Amino acid sequence: MDQYEKEKKHLFQYLRQTLLTGVFYNVFTFFPNFFDYFRLRKLLNIQEFTEEETNTLNECMNNLIEVISENLGHYLTRYYIKDLYKVLKIRSVLEFFKTDFIKFINENSKEKLKKITAYNSDIGEIPNFDGIPESHYWWTQHHRNGDANPPEFDFEEYSRIVCPDYKTL
Repeated sequence: MDQYEKEKKHLFQYLRQTLLTGVFYNVFTFFPNFFDYFRLRKLLNIQEFTEEETNTLNECMNNLIEVISENLGHYLTRYYIKDLYKVLKIRSVLEFFKTDFIKFINENSKEKLKKITAYNSDIGEIPNFDGIPESHYWWTQHHRNGDANPPEFDFEEYSRIVCPDYKTL
């Protein structure tokens, strides 16, 4: 519970500061805090929100989603393979927004959240794989066939293959 209170305090200090300034400029640096706060809420089975949490979330969530939806694509271009867990944490935070925090989000923000979290089967232009050996194991057979990875694709297994040491990243 101490860790939860620490994460909660840190996160809500950030959110209150953004309310005062109106600037969500460093929202992406707070994804680890969001992740730990949400994760610990689930782990501790905390269902209700305090009045302070409710008020702050009601005031912040729509602006937060606006900033995220406008900047997420650019922000993600800064990551490398070694940052796999950071990217997955961001995805989890967005999913928590959609599930556990949906009551704090208006319809417009819900649509934006759906768009940035949707499984997208459009994988873009299919590269020419002539001359690309099988040793380039990060290209799945689905990629080589010109298909998207199906929704039931085993990402966990794929991650083990692409990043053999990914458990320690």
